[in-house]
Amino acid sequence: MSKILLFGAGKSATVLIDFLVQQCAEYDFSLEVVDALPEVAHQKIQDSVQRAHVNDANFIGRSFDINDSAKRLASIESADLVLSLLPPHLHAVVALDCIHLSKSLFTASYVDPAIRQHAASIEANGSLFLYEMGLDPGIDHMSLLSLLDAIRLQGGQPIRVLSHCGGLVAPESDDNPWHYKISWNPRNVVMAGKAGAQYLEKGVVIEKNHAQLFSELRTLYLRDVGEFAFYPNRDSLSYIDRYGLQGIESFQRTTLRHPDFIRGWSELIQLGMIDDERTIEWTTPVTLSQALNQCSPLSTETPPDLRAMLEWLGWSDPTTILPFQSATPAQILQFAMEQKWVLHPTDKDQVVMLHEIDYRVGPETKSMRSWLVDTGVDSVRTAMAKTVGLPLGIAAMQFLTGKWKAAGLQIPTLPEIYVSVLEELKNQGIAFEESIDQ
Repeated sequence: MSKILLFGAGKSATVLIDFLVQQCAEYDFSLEVVDALPEVAHQKIQDSVQRAHVNDANFIGRSFDINDSAKRLASIESADLVLSLLPPHLHAVVALDCIHLSKSLFTASYVDPAIRQHAASIEANGSLFLYEMGLDPGIDHMSLLSLLDAIRLQGGQPIRVLSHCGGLVAPESDDNPWHYKISWNPRNVVMAGKAGAQYLEKGVVIEKNHAQLFSELRTLYLRDVGEFAFYPNRDSLSYIDRYGLQGIESFQRTTLRHPDFIRGWSELIQLGMIDDERTIEWTTPVTLSQALNQCSPLSTETPPDLRAMLEWLGWSDPTTILPFQSATPAQILQFAMEQKWVLHPTDKDQVVMLHEIDYRVGPETKSMRSWLVDTGVDSVRTAMAKTVGLPLGIAAMQFLTGKWKAAGLQIPTLPEIYVSVLEELKNQGIAFEESIDQ
């Protein structure tokens, strides 16, 4: 009997746990879910078992601190495959144990640069470390590579590739001036874009810092969905070789948001609210309004619409009390976001992914668009949880059942992985639409 161990039962884990419970029951595998919060893992396991109407004998939820090496090692040693939905900075703790015990590890997070130093050991162990196996990164890699394969089969040569993705609020639940609600790790929302980005545009490498990412409003329109703004996402250049796009003229990976969000976020940067180094202290309880204005009071020159957005976010909130006595501006902003950008029980989120590819076939230039739009069920069974969790779960089951063989430190850019995973994602209702203009 194969055993799957999942670390992390937070926002992105619900659909994954449902899927794994169903699949493990079918294949007579076992599943252990570990979370730091008492009862969270146990409750999610029990809920999934009840929804699947299966016996709970092979399913267990546990709670312990991931830094408890004895408990962590015991769980990893008993597993055939480890999955991690932990915050990115905790992956290394699990990864090093997996290397020591020759266990395979799958995660939706970006490859940790420190883990690259252990690539030879991972390969020598014969294990597979599969990173970037979620939505973005994950489905973006696999779906784009599938499109590029099809273009190359026609003898086509890509000349411009833009790959966009955003976790958004569904139109029916869009009821605030930021047009945004949190469906994933709020800390990641605050830090998004903090390190800047680099990409290729008309043969020139473009580098932008945090403020520059949001200073320009660039938009696109997706039929039957609406208008979006986009900003460059991290280091696009590192994926050019992985996608086989050497010699391409333009290549960029981006994040989608509502245009008003981009304008508002640019203002937050100018106000210094993404600062995570300066600490502000107070001796008596303060309101959200007091804390935010202590960080950075609003200027009378702030445009009225932006001022209204900031006041709604908390600058004019005299009732919400902060639960701590010192914090950085970024921590105060995160607290404000967690109070205001809430997915209420019946709210729905929406994931939008769009690939835009210009390519040449002989003397002709063609433009392809391929897009995915997925809407959540409610605040728990979100589109984000579905599109992050299912690729990870599908890969886990295909790996353990021998559908494909791979080893070493990888992301899902191997055809043997992405072809079969995309096929199963389509069976699970995650499918793209396409259009080609000539």
